[in-house]
Amino acid sequence: MESSGTPLFFGGGLTAIAIHPEDNQMLYVSSGNQIHKSEDGGNTWMPKLGNERFAADRLRIDKNNPAFLYAASSKGIYVSKDAGETWVKKWSQPTWDIRIHPVQSDIVYAITAVGSFSDY
Repeated sequence: MESSGTPLFFGGGLTAIAIHPEDNQMLYVSSGNQIHKSEDGGNTWMPKLGNERFAADRLRIDKNNPAFLYAASSKGIYVSKDAGETWVKKWSQPTWDIRIHPVQSDIVYAITAVGSFSDY
């Protein structure tokens, strides 16, 4: 991997990164209270959050349906079903990590402030 030598700065430190499983030019990063998306390997970035802003500690892409993204944050769990264009809050407790079942994508596990969480 080559570096452009240009540091990324979005107004906060980078806290999470996710790479599309089928298109290595499509990247997502979390920085500050925003998620940014690149479709050209990181040369250009587009902010993807509207009014609902949150800092994601983890970003996960469903390898079986790469348009589905999951974000774990101090505000809870957010889900996008359209490649990051829109986000919906699915859980309101602080969440530190999230994993998608490798075979059954409709099963999601998370580590939260109040214990573990799973959604079917």
